[in-house]
Amino acid sequence: MKNKNLWIGLGILLAAVIFRVLCLDKTGGLWYDELVSYKEAAQADIIHVISYTLKTDVHFPVYPVLLHLWTKIFSLSDISLRAFSVTFGVLTVIAAYFAGKELKSKETGLYCAAVFAINSFLIYYSQEVRLYSLLMFLITLLTYFALRFKNVRGRVPASKLVITGLSLTAWAAVHTYTIAFLYVLPVFGVLYYEKYRQKENLMPLNYVASIFGILCLPSLFYISSNYANYTNQINGYYCDWSSLFVVIQDWFSPVLEGLLNNPVHYISYIVHNFTLSVLFFIILPVIVSLAVTGFALKKDKDTLLLIIPSVVFFIAEIIAFQTTNFKILPRYVALALPNVLLVLGLGLSMLPKTKKVNIIIPALLLVINLSYFCFSQNAAFRLPRSGFRVVSELINSQNLNDGDFVVVWNRKEVLDKYVQTENLMILSLLKDFAYRSEKILGHEEELNKLSLEKRKEILRTYFAEVIPPRNNIALMSFILRKMKPGQRFVITSSKYFDEFSPEVFAGTVNNDEKYALISYNDLLTIKSLIVVKEMCARNLNFKGRYENGDSVIFVFEK
Repeated sequence: MKNKNLWIGLGILLAAVIFRVLCLDKTGGLWYDELVSYKEAAQADIIHVISYTLKTDVHFPVYPVLLHLWTKIFSLSDISLRAFSVTFGVLTVIAAYFAGKELKSKETGLYCAAVFAINSFLIYYSQEVRLYSLLMFLITLLTYFALRFKNVRGRVPASKLVITGLSLTAWAAVHTYTIAFLYVLPVFGVLYYEKYRQKENLMPLNYVASIFGILCLPSLFYISSNYANYTNQINGYYCDWSSLFVVIQDWFSPVLEGLLNNPVHYISYIVHNFTLSVLFFIILPVIVSLAVTGFALKKDKDTLLLIIPSVVFFIAEIIAFQTTNFKILPRYVALALPNVLLVLGLGLSMLPKTKKVNIIIPALLLVINLSYFCFSQNAAFRLPRSGFRVVSELINSQNLNDGDFVVVWNRKEVLDKYVQTENLMILSLLKDFAYRSEKILGHEEELNKLSLEKRKEILRTYFAEVIPPRNNIALMSFILRKMKPGQRFVITSSKYFDEFSPEVFAGTVNNDEKYALISYNDLLTIKSLIVVKEMCARNLNFKGRYENGDSVIFVFEK
C-alpha cells in the first residue's frame, strides 16, 4: 500500500507538471497585466523593484521581488517568466497533499493533490505572469501550517517551525495580494476559536499574531499614507449577480470564463445557448463538486472551520461589489479557491463504498476534465493570451526611428519588452487623451466618487457629442506642430475598437441597450481614438493600415 500511494503521488505530480508546461510559449506574448509584472521584475535591483512596484501597483512587492530574483538566475524571456508561475503551480499541488494529509490522512492528501493537479483555473494561472500562482501556493501553505497548529493538542507546544511558518506565510500572502488580510484575519480567528474551545494555551497563537502584526506595521503605515491610491482605482470591468456563477464555474469545471472580463448576463447566455456540451462540461461537474463539498461539510463539522476564511473573503468581495466600484472577477477571488478544493478533496476521500460511489464520482470528474483537456481547443493550457508581441511585430515592421510617435491604450511601458526602437515617443490613449479631456479632468474629483454606471449616465451627452474635446485637440495640435517632415505617427488598436466610426459610435451611445453593454473605459477609449485618428487623417499623410490577428496599427507621416 505504501508503494502504491507513492506511485499514485508521483503520477499526480507528473500530471500536474505536464498540464502546466504544455503550450507554455504563448504566441501572442505577454498581455497587459503580465507586462506590468515584467516591468516590475525588470528593474535594476531589488530596491528599484520595490520602489517601482509601490509607485505603480496596488499590491505589495513580494511577487515582483521573487520574480526579479528568478530572472537573475534564468532570464527575462517569456518562457522563463511563465516557468516561474509553473514552479509555484506545481508546488501548490505538493502543498495540497500535505494539507490534505494533515486534514485527515495520506489518502485524503492524494485526493486533494489530484483535485489541484487537474483544476483548470489553477492550470491557467500556473502559466500566467501574474501573482496568482504564488498567491494560491501561499494560501495552501498557510492552510497546512494552520492545520498543523490546530492539531497540536494538550501540553505539547507548537514547534518553532510551525509558528514561524504560519507567521511568515500569512505575512507573505498579504504582501503578495493586498486585500489578502480579509482572508488571513479569519484564519487567525478560526485558530483562536479552536484553541479557546479546547481550553488550550493561547500564548503560542499570540506569538504568531504578534509576529504577523509587527511585520505588517510598515505596510499599514504605507497604506494609511497613500490611502487614495487604494480607493480611487478606476476599472472598466463588468459584474452582475450572474458573475458569481462564473466564479463557481471556474472553480469546479474545466470551462473557464471571465479571465479578462466577466461575460454580460452570463446565466441568461447559458440558458439561451444550452447544449449537451454545457451540460457535461459545466453543469455536471459544478453540481457534483458542490454536492461532494457539501457532503464533506456535513460529514466533518471541523471542515466548516476550514471553509470560513474563504466564505468571509467571498462575502467581503460581494459587499465591496455592492457598495463600491469594485468588480468581482474570478482572479480577484483566487485566494478563496484552495480551501474549497481541499474540502472537495476531503469529500472525495470520504465517499461511501456503497454501490462503488467512492469510485464512480472521482472517475466521473476525472473523465470530464481529461476529456476537455484532450479534445477542446479551449483547455486551460491551450488558451492564448491577447499579448503585445503581435502588435509590437507590426510596429517593428515599420522600422520606426527615434522620436517617432506611437499611441498605445494605457500604460506607456507595454511596448518595452518587444519593440526594438528604444526612444519612441509613447502616448497613452487613456491617460494622455481620455482622462485629460476637459470634461473628465474638470470633474475628476466628483466622478471618482461615483459608480462607473453613474459616470456613464452623467457623461452620455459628452460621449454623444461630435465636437472633440478641446484638451485633446490642443495636445494633438502641439504634437503635429513639433513633428518634423518624415516623422511618423502610429496608432495601435484592436479590430473591435477599429469598428467604431464616429457614426457607429454615436449610434451605440444613443441606443439604450448597446450603451448599457459597453464599458466605461471602452467608451473613453473609443472617443479618444476617433479624435486622434481624425486629426491625423486631416494633418498627416496616411501610409497604411496593417493588421495581424486582432491587432491593428495605423501609420501616418508628416
